Amino acid sequence: MEETRILATERDRIGRDLHDRTLQSVYATGLLLNAAHDLLAQSQNEAASATLSQAMTTLDQAVDDIRRHIAELRLQPTSLGLAEGLTQLARDSVLPSMVELDLTLDLPEAQPFEVGQISHILAIAGEALSNVARHAQARQAQLVAHMENNCFCLTVTDDGQGIPPDYVAGYGLRNMRDRARLLGGELTIHSQPGQGTRMQLTVPWEVST
Repeated sequence: MEETRILATERDRIGRDLHDRTLQSVYATGLLLNAAHDLLAQSQNEAASATLSQAMTTLDQAVDDIRRHIAELRLQPTSLGLAEGLTQLARDSVLPSMVELDLTLDLPEAQPFEVGQISHILAIAGEALSNVARHAQARQAQLVAHMENNCFCLTVTDDGQGIPPDYVAGYGLRNMRDRARLLGGELTIHSQPGQGTRMQLTVPWEVST
């Protein structure tokens, strides 16, 4: 029941983001293109060029949003192994087109996670990468997954602007913590303004055996 609630909440959030952000960006781009058309008709080439440039920037943002939402939706359910899923997630997310993303995986070939547990891990990783893309203004980011002290550890770090002191956790962060709890693990986030952010998921290996 809790997993169903989490999935429903995430789908509601994605639908709301598509309506409130992506569709509005596409609509705004259409208005800008219409304005550029009118300016060209009036032979105001410089103004038209600036308006078209703004339209393309807005459209690029909309495309990035759509790619991110598609990547999030593809996480559930999954038939991928953990390493394969993390590799695909890093490749398909919008982040590599914005910052330099380093992926480091050091996982045993035989791993005990079930399909549902892998989906939770990929969803947490996807949300962390999405947060870097949307908020961090980073130049470099790193995703590392390895074993340490009989635990699975997933870490996402960036060199961005950090989380503001007055930040209020939204649906994304709450769902990450809910998923970590369902995995029997712990989610920690360390951040200081101007010094980047580090998100770490730790799951005891024996929990999944």
